[in-house]
Amino acid sequence: MPFIFLAFFAMINCSNISAADGGMKFKIYKHKENNELVWRMQQGSMERIYAVGDIEKDTANKFEKFVKTNKIKEARIYFNSKGGNLLGGLALGKLIRKLGFETAIGSFKEEAHIFEGVCASACAYAFAGGIHRYYYGNKELLGLHQFSSSQNNISSSDSQEMSGVLVAYLQSMDVDALSFTISTKAQPEEIIWLNAENALKLNLSNNGKEMTTAEIKLTGKNPYLKIEQVQAEVTGRFLIICENKYISIMGGIVTNPQVAKLRFASSTMSYLQFGDNIIQEQKNMKNVSVADSTVWVTRKLTKSDLNKLLTATTISAWLGNDAYMVWGADATIGNVQNKIKHFVDNCL
Repeated sequence: MPFIFLAFFAMINCSNISAADGGMKFKIYKHKENNELVWRMQQGSMERIYAVGDIEKDTANKFEKFVKTNKIKEARIYFNSKGGNLLGGLALGKLIRKLGFETAIGSFKEEAHIFEGVCASACAYAFAGGIHRYYYGNKELLGLHQFSSSQNNISSSDSQEMSGVLVAYLQSMDVDALSFTISTKAQPEEIIWLNAENALKLNLSNNGKEMTTAEIKLTGKNPYLKIEQVQAEVTGRFLIICENKYISIMGGIVTNPQVAKLRFASSTMSYLQFGDNIIQEQKNMKNVSVADSTVWVTRKLTKSDLNKLLTATTISAWLGNDAYMVWGADATIGNVQNKIKHFVDNCL
């Protein structure tokens, strides 16, 4: 990713950022009845934890006690913090990932659709710990800041080692390590603010979609490439199968058994999509099946289909009916396109 896209970031003095005094506090709020209903429809049933203030070295310990006291199993954490202790931010991020929680940026507002907040410096590392990381760049701000040895009680001799720790941490969270390089471009009193597009490019945010994975597996004597992207609502699972020098694809829409059976029963057509190209649309359900929580859309690919697959950045499977209601799942495949090309070349 070229450094030139730094020009699209804004740098401002971090002393202008306001946050709550003292260490980070955690609280669960409930909206008034009507707004709470709207919120649940938009955001789901998981608990919403609002984290406000500076991160301290022991913030992760305090958060763990908060979670146990409130018996929280699923949660999305809304940060509003200008930063704080870097090691504390790393510890908090690791704990969030261990718990399988989501992260976002925002402060509590009675209006269910409004998000305002800031997450910068050490907070950005804690934010990276979320399984799903939501950032839309509207009234929220996500910023990177060059870490300070003096503010984080790190000796100058350990600064280089700390840089390696930060890079390793980001990579363990499936975040592009370029995020750290970008942070070093800021002056000591500056923040580099990411817009929503660049946060997605760095995978610092994913808005409910985890990193796409690809691995070769074997069924009988036939190898296949399993591509999968886990998402908040539905998972896209695609099996590229090699058999007798032909390529076929099973596009899996993974949800739960009840939804899978309902969607399968109410659909009358199906198709795959590679990028903007619709592939083999069929006005029947001949090559569609349902197994447990997954609806499968299967197609044998032509040479033209393969060419479209090898130049696409997304792949998806769709069902529809006579009322033109369409439902499906997709996966971004830019990061695994080389594996797809290698698999197809070896098969053919």
